[in-house]
Amino acid sequence: MHHEKQQKTPWPHIISLIASLLIGLDIFVFFYLFSFRVIGVIPAILISSCGFLLNTYLYYIDGPENLIDFWTSKNKSLWSKIFDWISLLGALLIFIFTYYVYAEMIIIYPVLEFWCTPFLITVMACSDSLGTFTMNKSGFLHLLRDYPINEVQGDFFQTLINTLITWFGHFKRFCLKVAFFDDQSSFNLFSISRLLQDIVFPCTIGFIVTFAFTKTYLLGALAVVQGSIIAYLLTPIIWAGAIAFFVGELYFVCEQNIQLMRSMRLNQAKSFWDFSNFAINIIIAANAIANGLIALEGSVLFLMGWGAVRFISTCLQNYYVLKNKCNQYPGFKEINNNQAELIFKHAGIILLSLIAIYSVQLQFAAMGLPGVGFMPVFVVLVSILGFLCLATIGCECLKPSFFRASSEKPLASRSMNFGGGALGSKLKVEIANVQTSPDNRDDEASLMC
Repeated sequence: MHHEKQQKTPWPHIISLIASLLIGLDIFVFFYLFSFRVIGVIPAILISSCGFLLNTYLYYIDGPENLIDFWTSKNKSLWSKIFDWISLLGALLIFIFTYYVYAEMIIIYPVLEFWCTPFLITVMACSDSLGTFTMNKSGFLHLLRDYPINEVQGDFFQTLINTLITWFGHFKRFCLKVAFFDDQSSFNLFSISRLLQDIVFPCTIGFIVTFAFTKTYLLGALAVVQGSIIAYLLTPIIWAGAIAFFVGELYFVCEQNIQLMRSMRLNQAKSFWDFSNFAINIIIAANAIANGLIALEGSVLFLMGWGAVRFISTCLQNYYVLKNKCNQYPGFKEINNNQAELIFKHAGIILLSLIAIYSVQLQFAAMGLPGVGFMPVFVVLVSILGFLCLATIGCECLKPSFFRASSEKPLASRSMNFGGGALGSKLKVEIANVQTSPDNRDDEASLMC
């Protein structure tokens, strides 16, 4: 009963929406700061607004599903637990790196020192790490669902080797599927061209971008803990987080790139020049260029060598991911599990509580006591406790509508049973049949589906 109640709760959607909005706001600020001196205020605001909308959607579309899987799944397989730890370690790296980013931003723009309080930076770090966790976990979740592994009791390393061999066999068959697109029986120039376009090129782009950003995140996180009394403990954890982030991010971006390449080939008959699609492409392209400028960490006039490769690869990678996710847009009701009003109401109360606490503690952010000095940690703890109390009180005021909405509008999911009664049981059986039937598996989709 408790497990079923957890599945029905809309809180994974609320938490994911709040984190996604904060990540979008974070990106809005960085896009504006990196671009307004180059392209002007108005174009910078437009590009930053596009970045806010696209990245909020990107982090929200898969966020609730992955939080539900992390919180409620029982009897997880060994690989599911391993992927959870990989995602958590990668999220820890981003959590620490966020402090470095804000420190650098304050150095460049000293006027922001008053506004970037320890409480605000901690909230943003939590949001960034949560978004990273759900995004990297989404790729692994797709892998386990589309290519499940039967665990064998016995030696752990032998099981690991057998699993990797099995997944390599799936990937090999997928490569042959891509090469023999026209059901031909032998390789030719067209087969090689398809392999280069649909697999090699997107994976190369993903590797370059993932390696570049992982290096940046690692160095930034190490700079944060440098000189700390527990640096000797945190440094190995940060290195482990960097390795985990590289694995999770590389798989995610390669999955998105290959999916987009395959969908473009399979849907060649679809018009790509209708107005709505053209406008979305322009918005995504503008967002991709902004990401490339941030990744470049310098002027566009000095595009040379590795800087040029990183700039172009980051632009392409960001375009591929956002374009593929926009192509997968399930609809407003589906993405909110038919509870948009309830989710937005609670998310609004929590965000208002966050703004209220931030405004109150703003003047006390640099508070000091005689003989003690500055106490940012104390301010952070008090601010977080105040925020939690205020948000809890606000959400409790909606308690009657909360339970009424939950009972009248049970959550629905594409991959899990959130309903109850006969309808929920029927849906669960139908989904189980679809997942276990090999005939229903879309073999033409990529290995990373």
